[in-house]
Amino acid sequence: MELQLTIPASWTVADAAKRIWRVAPDVVVQTYPLFALPDHWPDAIAPFLALDVPAGATVRRVSAGDGKTALGSPIHVERVEIVGAGGAGVLEERLAALYLFQEWGGRAVARAAGRGVLGPREAELMEALTSGRPDYRGHIAAIAQIFE
Repeated sequence: MELQLTIPASWTVADAAKRIWRVAPDVVVQTYPLFALPDHWPDAIAPFLALDVPAGATVRRVSAGDGKTALGSPIHVERVEIVGAGGAGVLEERLAALYLFQEWGGRAVARAAGRGVLGPREAELMEALTSGRPDYRGHIAAIAQIFE
């Protein structure tokens, strides 16, 4: 089961196995497999934001907001900065999206080295992120499928 995005034609595949697309030389977008949401879904935010953070670095939350995908599913978007050990400057800027598909969650993140890189591409990135939808293939999503 995975998260599907409508990927713009201008993006290229950077790593098919890890589901990473190159948006620009310094910007990538990655999606992750669907996961079972905790009973209190906000508990899934901090572990998601901490994915792939270098040792010693910290996550600084810049802003957060809730919205809907193009198909009406709830989406939580966080803008964060990954700060080097000891406050050594911004290593990475991220735009992270957490999707709520009933009992399942989806995750996608846009990453850029340094501060201010994602801003000029934010409209393009948000269009792709709000296209997110679940792909339940490979999983029994309803009891009726057992009898098909």
